Amino acid sequence: MVPADSRDRRQWSTTAKKVDLISRNSSIPKLPTEGNIVSWFDESCRLFPLGTAVETAEGSVSYRQLQERVRRSSDLLEQLKIGTGDVVAVLLADRVDLIATMISLFQRGSLFVPLDVDAPPERTKAIISNARPLVLLTDETLDGDSTAKNKRFGIHCPVVAIRHPKGDVLRPVSKKPSPVLSLKDRAPSTPAYIYYTSGSTGKPNGVLGSLIALSQFIRWEVETFSMEIGWRTSQLSSPTFDPFFRDIFVPLCTGGTVIIPPAEPGRMTPEDLAAWISRYDIHLVHTVPTLLAALADSDPSAGRGEGLRCMFVAGETLCSSVVKQWWKRFGKKAQLINLYGSTEMTMVKLFHIVSESDLKRPTTPIGKPIDGAEVILLDREDQECSPNSIGEICIRSPFLALGYFRNPELTEKTFTPDPFTAEPGPILYRSGDFGRELPGGALEFIGRKDDLVKIRGVRVEVGEVQSALERYPVVSEAAILVNGKVDRQLLGKMPSDKDDGPVYPIFARNDIEQILADIWCEVLGLQSVSVDENFFALGGHSLSAMRVASHWIKMTSNHLSMAAIFDHPTIAQLARYLSELDPADPRTNPSPPDPEPTAKRLCNLLIVVNEQLGRSSFEKIAEKVEVVDPAIRAFVVDDSPQVSVNLEERPTLVFSPALLRNRPAFRGHILCGLPMTKSEEYTAVATRDIPVPDWKLLSEEGDADLSRFPGQVVCKPNDGGKGAAVKLMSKFRVVWKPVFTAASGLSDSLIVQRFIYTGPRPNSYRVSVLFGQTLYAVRLTAGPGRPLLPTPGEMAFGEKPTGVSIVSNTPDSEIEAVYDQDIIELAKKASTAFPDIPLLGVDLLREEATGRLFVIEVNLLGYNWNFPGTGPRSFNFPIEEQFDGLTKAARLLAKKTQLLAAR
Repeated sequence: MVPADSRDRRQWSTTAKKVDLISRNSSIPKLPTEGNIVSWFDESCRLFPLGTAVETAEGSVSYRQLQERVRRSSDLLEQLKIGTGDVVAVLLADRVDLIATMISLFQRGSLFVPLDVDAPPERTKAIISNARPLVLLTDETLDGDSTAKNKRFGIHCPVVAIRHPKGDVLRPVSKKPSPVLSLKDRAPSTPAYIYYTSGSTGKPNGVLGSLIALSQFIRWEVETFSMEIGWRTSQLSSPTFDPFFRDIFVPLCTGGTVIIPPAEPGRMTPEDLAAWISRYDIHLVHTVPTLLAALADSDPSAGRGEGLRCMFVAGETLCSSVVKQWWKRFGKKAQLINLYGSTEMTMVKLFHIVSESDLKRPTTPIGKPIDGAEVILLDREDQECSPNSIGEICIRSPFLALGYFRNPELTEKTFTPDPFTAEPGPILYRSGDFGRELPGGALEFIGRKDDLVKIRGVRVEVGEVQSALERYPVVSEAAILVNGKVDRQLLGKMPSDKDDGPVYPIFARNDIEQILADIWCEVLGLQSVSVDENFFALGGHSLSAMRVASHWIKMTSNHLSMAAIFDHPTIAQLARYLSELDPADPRTNPSPPDPEPTAKRLCNLLIVVNEQLGRSSFEKIAEKVEVVDPAIRAFVVDDSPQVSVNLEERPTLVFSPALLRNRPAFRGHILCGLPMTKSEEYTAVATRDIPVPDWKLLSEEGDADLSRFPGQVVCKPNDGGKGAAVKLMSKFRVVWKPVFTAASGLSDSLIVQRFIYTGPRPNSYRVSVLFGQTLYAVRLTAGPGRPLLPTPGEMAFGEKPTGVSIVSNTPDSEIEAVYDQDIIELAKKASTAFPDIPLLGVDLLREEATGRLFVIEVNLLGYNWNFPGTGPRSFNFPIEEQFDGLTKAARLLAKKTQLLAAR
């Protein structure tokens, strides 16, 4: 992985015009009519190799790097002789490895069966028992004692660790080699995955899905909502629920980025989630109404999701009250779309764009069918319902699931022949949901016709829960009821040695318990609560625990972690825990951890510029900083003795790309450029093992022995020096003498350096780096009007390069964008040698004969910030958008401001 803020996601801005994937003059992708999500992903890898494919709190993975992981996973499958039709269970905690493994299985035509690391062992056993996988792929951390695994999960197949397979595990499984069909040779009915839903018989049901149906939905979502290339999409769904597919393939098929949260969403407070969505500039979110409600209830200071364009919700009824609160909290800049579907339908088959008129109803409609689907409401006699009548929602589509794995009876019952056509083949999926058509044609969801319920968007068959309970020896009979109450008097007594008499509720006894009781009642919809009742037994869950934490923070200004609620699930326990905390304890009021602050403080950012810097680009950045983090006030001022700006008394970061000539009279932290000699630069980068052309420092007392150098050398002032002061000459003509430079005045020492030949037209690379993250990278080539440079061989035979400049960075230079990962990574590595300098311009050369890269200069004064393209030089592309440089710079400055404010 590369660092998390290395979001080189705008490389498409310069390549879009030559890409078949993209329509002309548009950044909106139009997916090819041929192929599927696998070939579309491959195309993204071809077009955007350095674009960020996946981003986590630990770092980011480019498309090239993700494709390499897919290749390694495919090689492993090849060694194991896994091919078309083979069932492979996957139990991976690392989300990037999971994505790569899934794609490699799709490529080979194998059946992907995801398992949940946190699922109850009994459920995992039931899935493995039904799927009968040929192999289980897992993390190295999960790959351990096979006896323990068999006991816990009932695994009786080879277990292979993805990253570091050990010993004899890599022996092929005992089967004949299985063929691998090419993508074009696979039939529409070829299964690609098995997703397990809850079953009414007490056992999970495996739903068979195909790539063609999944790809049809991905195409529909991308094109219907004009999702632009490079959109950043949240990954909030569990991998064991099929909405995971849209989190992954909508961005990966369009050159976008999958953004993985730092923890499971249920373990984050609403404020943490809101801040994460804002901080990572997320454009697209797929989630459930429960989480939408939690976000809508979060503190606005956590962030307003300025980058959001689309918010899709599915899995539960979307109440109008939640919509109203969402719009009040986050505004209407992002489209809010209500989706309806199930695993059997393949993702989603109905949608509704939420509007103001929907607030007149208690719940939001589920809408109309997507492309390639039709909806029919059937009455009890399997006839189409009359208008305004309630009927079972049935879906007609060629893009449904392929049925239930190893369950033909349920398949025949649920996927029935279409009764409204005499043609053989068309299938009707009977959802078991009731709906009604509203005026205008949109559907309203009414409820279920069986015992299936949804809790936070997850399908739950009460029969499965009941079956699990009745397997316990002390349970003779069980009844399950959801969002209601059980008449406890009708339940038999628990077996015990004696009757301890009636148990009476204990209500709040102090202020802390009363505050918690009020919060619990509001969040759980209770009239009253005993301090000894368990939060989760009362219907609480991770998302409602998020709301409890959020309310507590608002009411007391003290921190309450999600872990504390899980560890202390009763009011009495939680109140005791909170009362025992020292107010100075970081668990009560934690400071924002590095590198991502979790709490926002009111701060100032003062950007100081001089006459040599493009002020307009910094003014744009200041505006973006305040959008990224509304808690920060950003100003751009001139570097003058009298800086006039009305700063409020709050933590202040003073930032200057160049050296500050006038220190501002404000208390705060200062980050600025710093002049350094070439010899100091080279000595510093040597500590990071950065390749620099061999050099020698000459001074009045210096050694003039240049015998180790070839015939032609480069001479330049040690202090300062621009193009005209850099000369190519014979080593026999080198003499020491002071040199006057326009940049730094008199330089009393001279650098002699080995000449690196880059071609007949000299060229170099410039990479701009802010806090270690790439803002832009360009190649500069000497203008075509300049004389060509002799080759090293010609120079060795006496050819004199008279009148030829070896400097490529001049007004007549040709400039083009660069996405070479080797160049970018070497520049970023070089920047680590100067940890106290915020903005650097790293210049590199690539030797023509060997292809080796060398760092020849690190500009520590920040004049490489040349976004506006002013002066005689003109960029032929929007350099500030290459790696989304302006926005990235604003995000990095906002984060640095908050981190320094917290110290």
